[in-house]
Amino acid sequence: MSDHLVLLSGLASSLPLIGRRYTAWARQLDASLTLPSSVKRWVLSSDGAGEKPALSAILADHRKGLLGTVVFIGHSNGARDTLFMAETLYSIGIEVRYAATLDMTLGEFGAKAFGSIKELDEFHARLQTVDFDPSFKKNASTYHKFEIDKGHVAMASDPFVQSRLRRKIEEAFKA
Repeated sequence: MSDHLVLLSGLASSLPLIGRRYTAWARQLDASLTLPSSVKRWVLSSDGAGEKPALSAILADHRKGLLGTVVFIGHSNGARDTLFMAETLYSIGIEVRYAATLDMTLGEFGAKAFGSIKELDEFHARLQTVDFDPSFKKNASTYHKFEIDKGHVAMASDPFVQSRLRRKIEEAFKA
């Protein structure tokens, strides 16, 4: 079986001068994980098509009957893309074992976007205004919302956030 972990950074992660700062959370998290060798790790930028290689690989494994566990984590615009991918998987009946959105910007999502997500953590930084459709909270098997008293970029590298993500990701791939 092929398992997939997708870490998606936001739009600014593709900018030459500041991009590394915006992807530090994902590199830090990826380096700290202890996962089975079956897990394909994707650390990508949300630049309008950044998620496509991972999504294509997940769909190909599904078609071959080889798909195992799927986990999505996204920050900023990457959080939005995480939900778009989950909606795509929902349309063909693929479960996302765990997903986390970190300070999602832009857009609202209804229950359909979350139909395939078994467990969701939603992290918000100071001044965050985007919230999920309340109907999702009824449809998710497990839902947790966390307010982090840091700015948009710093919250993704916050020790609590990193620890929670690490624990939930490792649990998802042990199940």
